[in-house]
Amino acid sequence: MPSEASQAPRSGKRGFDLPEYQSSSLGALKALETLAPLEPESLAQRLDTILDAGSVIAKDATMGILPGLARTGHYEKTTPIMLDRIGTDPVNQWPAYAEIAADIVAGPERARLIAILEWRLAGVSQPAKQKRIAKVIGSLLG
Repeated sequence: MPSEASQAPRSGKRGFDLPEYQSSSLGALKALETLAPLEPESLAQRLDTILDAGSVIAKDATMGILPGLARTGHYEKTTPIMLDRIGTDPVNQWPAYAEIAADIVAGPERARLIAILEWRLAGVSQPAKQKRIAKVIGSLLG
């Protein structure tokens, strides 16, 4: 007899339906990060809920979801979100987010990312973070 889990509702192109979840649940967000390149349409439809993550750890997981969506047909929707977060999130998070975005951005978004990084770099006092951001800027320019 099939288990209850194997009888979950299914829909969509590949027969998958995302369950409801708490946006602050790290486990759920990490699962969605894995699913992003496999089920981009399902996740893109629920992006507002996914972006409602409150904790720093949840925001980190959310930043892992956005590139998967950007690479699978949702670049125009997700890239501005990544860039906005890099421009506003605390200094402890945005260098890692910049590294993630640097692998995704192209064209005008690349120039915008460089401008954001150069602007924010001026306010960073930690040498390790300065070096990390300078490296990202160099990779974007090179």
